[in-house]
Amino acid sequence: MNEIKMNRKEKVMKMMKIFIAVFVFSLFFGYVYGEDLKIDENIKKINYLSEVLKSTSAKERLESIYELLKIDDERAVKILVEHYKIEKDNYLKKEIIENINIKKSTEAFKIVEDSLSSSNRQIALSALNKVDEESLKDESFRKEVLKNFKTQKDKNLKITALDKLSVIESSDVVKEISDIVLNENEDSEVRVIAFRKLKNMKGDFAKKEIEKIKGSNINDSKLKKEIGIEEKKNNEKGKKVETNKVKNVKKN
Repeated sequence: MNEIKMNRKEKVMKMMKIFIAVFVFSLFFGYVYGEDLKIDENIKKINYLSEVLKSTSAKERLESIYELLKIDDERAVKILVEHYKIEKDNYLKKEIIENINIKKSTEAFKIVEDSLSSSNRQIALSALNKVDEESLKDESFRKEVLKNFKTQKDKNLKITALDKLSVIESSDVVKEISDIVLNENEDSEVRVIAFRKLKNMKGDFAKKEIEKIKGSNINDSKLKKEIGIEEKKNNEKGKKVETNKVKNVKKN
């Protein structure tokens, strides 16, 4: 009797193991098969949208761009990068730059880098807005942002570049910001903002540059006030007057 019970128990255990194995396999198969289907659907969708990008209608191309941006697939990113190079409509180019993910694609990163010097203000601004502390760790990219900052004629774009650059305190960034402060041909407001950015930095190199600026011959009245040069001169003048008064009292 006990043997019969044991056999039944063993059979039940075996059936349960088989059931669990089948269940796990079906889940795994369903996941893999589902992912394959998802990939197949992505390929079909990407291929279709890439054809739409050839349309003469800017509206249709823009809709295709938005749909491609939603797809988390490197092939979609690659198609957007290639299309950006041939797209004639600046608004559509701006939308690609503004929304493309540069963290997953070196090609996307490169078109954003190239767009920093775009003659179109909106495209250049969209590229600048992609700049962050992480992207500035890339030396080539940082050099391009610095070059853009140095040569930029548009005041607002220059201030935006200044804001983006000041998140790091590498020697090249600090030096470039310091040079802007010392440049008498630079816009007064830009120079004042640049000095404030330097003043907020904690590193020794930034502190040395600030001391160099304070000891320089600054002509701009707003910048002098920001630095405290006028106040320092007035204090020194006041001390001299007090000293002369004391001397005169002693003589009398």
